[in-house]
Amino acid sequence: MSDNSDLAQYYTINFEKFMEMIKQTAVLYNVLSTLIKEHVTANDIEKWPDTPIPELSGYFAAVCELHRYLDDIINNPTEEEIELIIKNEIKDVIVSLSDLNALNIMFGALQEFSDRLYDRHGIATNVQ
Repeated sequence: MSDNSDLAQYYTINFEKFMEMIKQTAVLYNVLSTLIKEHVTANDIEKWPDTPIPELSGYFAAVCELHRYLDDIINNPTEEEIELIIKNEIKDVIVSLSDLNALNIMFGALQEFSDRLYDRHGIATNVQ
């Protein structure tokens, strides 16, 4: 790498690990979609607040947002990011420190939704 100061505002994520994050969010999307469908069809609308539906819905929304965010990072790099990738011959994914912070917050929110869903309803959504 030629000039580390250029990369000071960026973090590099191994490409395979980044693609695994995208894959895991896609799998989680499918799991949550199925769970929501099952609970919505099995319960009268008046009972929804007392079912896993509120937690599942929030969790699903967070997964969708994270998946879109990851997709945007990989498919829509900024001009500066493209220049840094080419200049430094980077084969992995670079993310700005602000994007990294946002990703950490989103992953934390997913963990919180997962924990809450398990604690309140005994539903585990761990994706391996």
